[in-house]
Amino acid sequence: MAQETRSVYRKTVTVGGQDSRAAYGGFVDLRRGKVYTLDEATAVQDQVDMLYGYGKNTKSNIMAVSSRSRDYFGRRYRDRLHEWTELNRGTFIAVENTREQRKIFKEIQTAGQLRQAFEAGLKTVENRPDYDRGAHGPSSHRLRRLKENEMIYFKSIYREGVYAAFKVVEIREGEQGYIKLDLITVGN
Repeated sequence: MAQETRSVYRKTVTVGGQDSRAAYGGFVDLRRGKVYTLDEATAVQDQVDMLYGYGKNTKSNIMAVSSRSRDYFGRRYRDRLHEWTELNRGTFIAVENTREQRKIFKEIQTAGQLRQAFEAGLKTVENRPDYDRGAHGPSSHRLRRLKENEMIYFKSIYREGVYAAFKVVEIREGEQGYIKLDLITVGN
């Protein structure tokens, strides 16, 4: 119960595309809100939950590290990630951008509220009028065609108690581009 009442913290993170010249790393520890380059992430594999990639057709994508979809984002990702021994899995859902959902997102203050928001989103995501499983989930692989102002919830499968929520605040398209996220997480 003490874990449920634990305060969340909010942080803005910028996650870069898969090109080696991207200005930001493409790997995220959603528990700590920390962004890593491929080399940095390789050293802390067990702490990495998500990566970002940009595709010509699928545009902005977020993926669990365990997702084979990462193979579509260049040889560098494919070759290096096949060497990893820790491939964290998680479930992503993108809730509809309604007044009610924005209020829920804004009012999250505790780990319990974050978990409840994830569980509520999981139950209702398929009721979206524009529902597309590839774009909205639930998915343990990836969400594609992300849009600005979209709200996404995450639950780690391998890292107990790790839930996160984020709102997409900015997207710069391209493999050297980035996605900026307002992140809510349980922290250390």
